[in-house]
Amino acid sequence: MLIQSVFCQRSGLYSVFQTVWHTFCSNGRVNILTVILGLVFTVGNVEFEMAEIPGGAYQMGGTKEQHSEVGSTDQPVHRVAISPYFIGKTEVTRRLWKAVMGEDSGDWLADDLPIEWVSWEQCQVFLKRLDSITGQPFRLPTEAEWEYAARGGNGKQTHYAGSNDYDAVGWLYLNSSNRTHSVAQKAPNAFGLYDMTGNVAEWCADWYGPYGPDTQIDPRGPKEGVRRVVRGSSWDTSTLNARLSAREGRDPSYSFYDCGFRLALDGERTLPPKMKARGDSVLKVHVAGQTIKMLRLPGTKLMMSETEVTQALWKALMKRNPSSHKGGSMPVNGVSQLACQDFIYRLDSLSGYLFRLPTADEWQYAAQGANRGGKRPEITDEKGKKKKLAKYKKRRNIERAAVVTEMIGVRIKVPGDATLALFNEDGVQHYMYAGSDRIDEVGWYSANSKNKIHPVRQKKANEIGLYDMTGNVAEWTATPDGSTGKYQVMGGSYISSAASAVLTEVQTLSPTTETESCGFRLVLEIED
Repeated sequence: MLIQSVFCQRSGLYSVFQTVWHTFCSNGRVNILTVILGLVFTVGNVEFEMAEIPGGAYQMGGTKEQHSEVGSTDQPVHRVAISPYFIGKTEVTRRLWKAVMGEDSGDWLADDLPIEWVSWEQCQVFLKRLDSITGQPFRLPTEAEWEYAARGGNGKQTHYAGSNDYDAVGWLYLNSSNRTHSVAQKAPNAFGLYDMTGNVAEWCADWYGPYGPDTQIDPRGPKEGVRRVVRGSSWDTSTLNARLSAREGRDPSYSFYDCGFRLALDGERTLPPKMKARGDSVLKVHVAGQTIKMLRLPGTKLMMSETEVTQALWKALMKRNPSSHKGGSMPVNGVSQLACQDFIYRLDSLSGYLFRLPTADEWQYAAQGANRGGKRPEITDEKGKKKKLAKYKKRRNIERAAVVTEMIGVRIKVPGDATLALFNEDGVQHYMYAGSDRIDEVGWYSANSKNKIHPVRQKKANEIGLYDMTGNVAEWTATPDGSTGKYQVMGGSYISSAASAVLTEVQTLSPTTETESCGFRLVLEIED
């Protein structure tokens, strides 16, 4: 039994909620309930459907199941994070092309064949006319979006779009009889998309260029180029060249006998609500039975989670727990930066907010208590300022030595009048750790952790109420480390020495690294 309810109609757009019930006739029990959410548009009397693609992260390029050769254009394999979007369930058909353009451009007559013999530039004309009819900003998918959709997300991977058997999902040279076929005649992939393997190749939005090794978020390709990307094999492609990662570039002004296109549309993501006029400093986000407490960073339009993301929150959203030290109130660990992005996209879709990782500067600003970590030295003249700052620098060096030698049981006597805080060039005092000069007050590190991770909020918070920014688990940031492909990790962990847990220390890791000493916390941008 199929129940379909249309609950929204505007400018030719229908938002369709389909519920499919599979029943056992013998006992009347409901066996499976499947929910599918998509968008259906109409142009004249022609309907076409867009599938909703959830955000996520994946390995893009010639991964193991693609069997690409060394030196192929789909190398090197690199990690990519994708925001939610919509993509056409089928390639644009001749029927839709004629409804929008009032003309045809193909060799065969059937209206349910995919349009071909259209250049990239002709696709842009089509998109503009379609936009004016529907009121929606249609576009071509990016290359990264196309491959993510073709793979069916980041679940079980196959050589072709939805199967390792080409004949089950696509029209290629061996089974096409040297022609295109009506859309949606083969099995769809995990996202319900048809003909991502074979039938016609498909234009993408990007300029064609070589891949780099770095992790990317919503990549758009080179800023300029000569050729545009074409993805997906066609009816004239051999099975050897029909792998999902295969790519090529073609002149955007030329049309080709085996090339068409598929539509894309940005996903609708709800922006965070404006904070109340009185300037609320706390926001509680309730999702999947968990509560995320966000605290405002003074002087900014940012909010940061009070604690690192816990295992309970991670498991509620991701349905698994990768942590080596188990405990719901403990910070999640053993997660790569790309896994953090997966979590964030899922959190966004459930909460309606736009969370992200903090940058290294944002993280340090928050850890230092938004510059509230102490007092500014009373200096009245430039000469006195230089003298006093030199004195503080000397004391800082004494304290660093004390911290290092303390780890082997030797203590250096620090003068009684010496402050143990750090000062920047302007003389603003910051604690060495997040909220204190004494690490035992605020963090779990090698000397007090007993070689294990601890629940959040067990140590003292810093000046603005953030816990565990020193020790317990180090924290991923969104800041890359130059051109190395690595990202900065801050705060030290339960296995760090006191010296390596100071707020000024920075570690760098590959975004694919999964280490039990690393977790993360969330940031949210707000409006006043």
